Amino acid sequence: MRHLLVLHPDPSAHRKAREAFDETDVRVHSARCMADIEPLLANGVDILLLGTSLPDGNGYDAARMLRDRFPAALVLFATNSFEVFDEERAYENGCDAVLRSPMSAEDMRSVIASLIAPLQRQSPATVEVVDQWEGQTPQPPMPEEQLASFLPRTGLEEDPMEAWRKTGEAMDPVLRVAVLRALPQVVEGAVRTALRSSPDFRQMVAEAVREALEDEKTSQSSTETP
Repeated sequence: MRHLLVLHPDPSAHRKAREAFDETDVRVHSARCMADIEPLLANGVDILLLGTSLPDGNGYDAARMLRDRFPAALVLFATNSFEVFDEERAYENGCDAVLRSPMSAEDMRSVIASLIAPLQRQSPATVEVVDQWEGQTPQPPMPEEQLASFLPRTGLEEDPMEAWRKTGEAMDPVLRVAVLRALPQVVEGAVRTALRSSPDFRQMVAEAVREALEDEKTSQSSTETP
């Protein structure tokens, strides 16, 4: 029996891990934060799957601490394109591989299986889970100016903000912080791509800059006039 500890604030990471290793010799243990893990370490850790941000710390420090405690453990980070992921720091703290979302349970299993001995089939194992946070009271809606409304679910034919409201989903606080931190980079990349590929967009930006400069000159002239 091998033991996989999933230390991640996103419940979907735990569900995928359970699905990936159902009926194998890998037993999945789930923890949302560092405070949850101590009772789950009695049998050791063979595989560690981490998120970069935790409610009570970060995955980099957790990886180093757990790798020191279980030197033979395989360490993987699960991240997505909207997180600020420090790959160098991850590998400095013992990372063996990175799982990048979107990723299915099958993808997760394939990557991990390629790094360990072949999986053994067996009857369904009892899964120890610490995911009581799934039943917590939903977070209150965020102010509209903070919503990640640049991620429409239904396409551009519908207003992204309206589409988000219809889902009725509360964004995980950790994911919210990650999105807001990554947003300037995402917007900058999109603008650069548009400037390179679209003459119409370049013309629109040039006109907007020109108008802004004219307004600034007018404002300064008005201020300097006695």
